[in-house]
Amino acid sequence: RAGSSTLSELAFLQIPFIAIPFKDSLDNHQFYNADYFFKLNACWLIDQQDLNNEKLFDLVKELMMNKEKLLEKKNKLKELTKTNVNEIFEKEINNILS
Repeated sequence: RAGSSTLSELAFLQIPFIAIPFKDSLDNHQFYNADYFFKLNACWLIDQQDLNNEKLFDLVKELMMNKEKLLEKKNKLKELTKTNVNEIFEKEINNILS
């Protein structure tokens, strides 16, 4: 699935993932969560409506045979998580105080 907590944890741990958003999620939020990472080339995204055994099997098989694709996603996740947490906290505190 593609809940924000799950995707955030996977990104933080730099674990490449295949996001399959729950099609009936409130306001389609799972799709938007997954699409954020997909647009950054940090995950694979399969729409639940398009999901079938063959499609998933083919993707997993391709990734097993081409570790470079996994490494590419892992490196992208690594880039995304390099953000300085102190800077984020400082900005948020300043926003609250202003």
